[in-house]
Amino acid sequence: MKKIFVFFGLLLALAACKPSTPKVNESEVQFNAEIMPYEGGMSSAMEWNGGESVCIQVEDIENPGEWGEIKGYVADGGKLTSEEPFIMAEDEGRKIVRAWTSDGTSADFPTEWAVGEDQSSGSESLSRNDFLYAVSTMGYGEDGNLSFYPQTARIIVNVLQNEYVAEASQIVSLALGDGDMAVSGAWTAPESGLNTGEWTVEGGNATISPLKLASPSSGSVATYRATVVPQNMEGKNLIVLTLDNGVVTSYVPVAGDAAAVIEAGHEYVCDVTVDGEDYALTVTVSEGGAWTDGGSTDIDSEPLNYKKYGPEDTEPKVGDYFYSDGSWSDGGLRRVYYADGTMVWDDVKPEPSLVNPDTQQSRSVIGIIFTTDTDRMGEAEKQALSGMGTEPHGLVISTSAANYGNGYAWCLYPVDETEIGIPNVMDYVSCNADINGYYYNQQIRSGRDTDYSLGLYPAFMAAEDFAEEAAGPAEGTKTTGWYLPSVGQWFDVLRNLGGINVDDGDGSYMVMSSTDFMWMDVGDVPQALNDMMENVPDESKVLYNAGDVWTSSAVSQSHARSLFLDNFGFLRGSAKSKTSSSGQVRCVLAF
Repeated sequence: MKKIFVFFGLLLALAACKPSTPKVNESEVQFNAEIMPYEGGMSSAMEWNGGESVCIQVEDIENPGEWGEIKGYVADGGKLTSEEPFIMAEDEGRKIVRAWTSDGTSADFPTEWAVGEDQSSGSESLSRNDFLYAVSTMGYGEDGNLSFYPQTARIIVNVLQNEYVAEASQIVSLALGDGDMAVSGAWTAPESGLNTGEWTVEGGNATISPLKLASPSSGSVATYRATVVPQNMEGKNLIVLTLDNGVVTSYVPVAGDAAAVIEAGHEYVCDVTVDGEDYALTVTVSEGGAWTDGGSTDIDSEPLNYKKYGPEDTEPKVGDYFYSDGSWSDGGLRRVYYADGTMVWDDVKPEPSLVNPDTQQSRSVIGIIFTTDTDRMGEAEKQALSGMGTEPHGLVISTSAANYGNGYAWCLYPVDETEIGIPNVMDYVSCNADINGYYYNQQIRSGRDTDYSLGLYPAFMAAEDFAEEAAGPAEGTKTTGWYLPSVGQWFDVLRNLGGINVDDGDGSYMVMSSTDFMWMDVGDVPQALNDMMENVPDESKVLYNAGDVWTSSAVSQSHARSLFLDNFGFLRGSAKSKTSSSGQVRCVLAF
């Protein structure tokens, strides 16, 4: 036993002589986080709201590519805090640190990012849509100083104040994209020395609702901001503005414009001006702290520049049904493009409403509104309506025809109507400008009163007597009553209700003589007009057929203007003998 105790004593003595391993110092890494502003932006530096999720990962410089555990941090002012922070030992080498803002859906290193389509609420500083990335190095005892650079882009839109948009309440909405903007893309981290990574973005079928800032920029009625993924917007609707008068207009970048290609980390400031009665947008884009090409890039939008209509609209519009009591209801018009007047109609034409919802009284369809452009109303119509104490709204063409479409003579003898102020309209230009039908009818009735009373102006008399045949308008309604339309008013019927291009610049237009002209390949003209009446009850309409219709416009002592409506693709404007009794009488009224 004595020998055993001696042996253990020797072991203890040797252990006491062996030097101990010194304890390695460790410390928690303190991360400081600064957000760098978007390049070229007008905004001040962004600040953390507090509570944002940030992911951090470190890599050993001696072993590149071996990234360690990803840890979650939370932004707190300019600091990042974590319940499980990174601990660094004194004997560790220097580390590379990378950090990024997280949308909370993945704990992995990001390879893609998406922004929200609805950004209309949230912070005016940093938003959850802003994707930030930082990379730095650190060693033991050093703070991790992280400068976060935006990887997304921002668009600022200032709607400038002018006579067309005087206050913010006129703006119904402002959107980025019109179903053609991308909201997500693949992302690759930036290479050494760069602040932004590479994006791969394909397609795009979204519309973004931006945040309306509490205080608009100077000279603006409203300022909007959105975060977007970098992408090519050339030829697409970047900004779509909808106003309370139904106008929808847009800005479409073209090649070379500052906003055509939206780059990562950049902010684009778009000053939008609504110009002219067609409400086209003029947009000046600044980016990179300077105006594009040393000046401004002004681009007038084309693809979206229209007035929008809906079934709930109370103001009259082209295509609306007009009733015997002087009221109207929706006829299906949904858009009118300013550039060329193209009209877009509801896929299903609304039915007329034969009971007035305000009075609960029955009513019948007597016509269809063919223009609400008061510039295309004659002065005589406007004065007549003003004398009744009402503002001019537009013109209506009857759904029926005098004597069920049978023919009338314009006049039963040759006479020079210039004697009573009715001009001779000879060519297309003068015909198109001739919108004075009501005046001509009044002149015939008063200036040729004796002959008129003797029945020598059958077409004009048929128009005046048409109210009884058409069962309206009712007595007391504020209209001019029925009259024979001028040739320019007929052109508007064909344009707006028939969808027929009756311009002299159209390729189908041909001059036949000093007084006659025609259009080829315009389709079935009578059917185009009949389509507008498809839901009108049979007892309230007379269908159009191929043949001449009279206008109240004169050509000479012996001839007046007529239009031949053809089923096989042509439309002819002719000087027709006044005594010919083959011209139909379709009537119009102003209201």
